[in-house]
Amino acid sequence: MFRHHRFPSKVLVLVAFGFVFAFTALVLSALAQDMGRPTRKSVKWLTPQHTDQVNSPFTVKFEAIGMKTEPAGTEGSESGHHHIIIDGPAPDEGEVIPADPKHLHYGKAQTEAVIELPPGKHTLTLQFADGLHRSYGASMRATIEIEVVK
Repeated sequence: MFRHHRFPSKVLVLVAFGFVFAFTALVLSALAQDMGRPTRKSVKWLTPQHTDQVNSPFTVKFEAIGMKTEPAGTEGSESGHHHIIIDGPAPDEGEVIPADPKHLHYGKAQTEAVIELPPGKHTLTLQFADGLHRSYGASMRATIEIEVVK
């Protein structure tokens, strides 16, 4: 009465293999495109965020992307350490970042710190610099504005 149409098992295996092959080729193609694209080097504030209101003292967290964070004194074109500039102008590329109360140095490769500031609005600039404290310039800089409420 009813005929069962059964695909030959070889056909099913070939169809399954074709799907697996096509999917693998698609994934490998996407990976190859990403691998060929250079990582954009930058820095990023993790906390606080732009326009946040904070109580002093407060914790700051930050990261470098595409560069290795290493202690001051370590030389290399793909490494450096963080500095925070409080309410001041950002240094030009190649300029040595001074060490004073407005220029905080994180020369032990820190990516987190506690800062104490008086109440009011403040500009915080995260600047990555080489092992000799020379600024990497605008591409390795991020500025946020915060308000210390108490």
